[in-house]
Amino acid sequence: MKQIALLLAIVLLTAPRARALELTCPDSVTVACRRTGQTDITGRPVTQSDCGGVTLEYRDSVVTGQTLLLRTWTASDSCGASQSCTQRIYFTQGHPRVAVLPFENLASAEDGVRVLARLLEEAISRAPALELIGAGRVEEALLRGRIRQPYVMDDEQRAKLTAALDAEYFVIGSLLNYSTYNDQYAGPIPMIACTLQLQRAGNGEVIWSESIHAVGSDGEWLFGLGVEHDITRLASGIAGRSVEKFTERILDDPCFPAGQ
Repeated sequence: MKQIALLLAIVLLTAPRARALELTCPDSVTVACRRTGQTDITGRPVTQSDCGGVTLEYRDSVVTGQTLLLRTWTASDSCGASQSCTQRIYFTQGHPRVAVLPFENLASAEDGVRVLARLLEEAISRAPALELIGAGRVEEALLRGRIRQPYVMDDEQRAKLTAALDAEYFVIGSLLNYSTYNDQYAGPIPMIACTLQLQRAGNGEVIWSESIHAVGSDGEWLFGLGVEHDITRLASGIAGRSVEKFTERILDDPCFPAGQ
């Protein structure tokens, strides 16, 4: 019996012990406030446990009167152990970075999508609350990422493009009609139909969308007075109004997404 007890004691002493759950918080970081929910930027804790997989969750609280977010991370393993730590995230307001991606062309006109995209870029560049990501950078990132149809990107393509452009929002759309017809009394009347969307770059969530159908004679008063004959000016009006609408939506967009 003594020998058995001795053997058991030796086994217990030499057996590897399960490592207690360990949690190390990310370093303090400074980011734009709309990036606080992107843990690939703000950082994630380092965990160690010999007891199965570890689950991470976080909860955020903003310090009143300060540009400081306290993120409390909680780690739990399959043995029921739990550890918490708090990360300090300093934030700046900054200007949301917006990229206009090439549109889907379902119209007969070849240049309509380029004209509308250019006019949207011009309107965004004039918006004091937004920062436009230039068309050249967008084109280069699409080529490098081999993204031929950005209006139907998969998650992997979206992640690559978001990182390459450091973008917060994408404008995408489809052009349905970009043409002119001749009215016997009013002369040439342009028509434009399109759908526009503003998406969060990180996850593709649509936060603003609109289907637009504009005709040059929409503002006609009498006998052709007030008719818009220039299709580019008609498109410019669409771009300006659209940017005004989605700028309001961006500014209302929560700066601090719920922790998850």
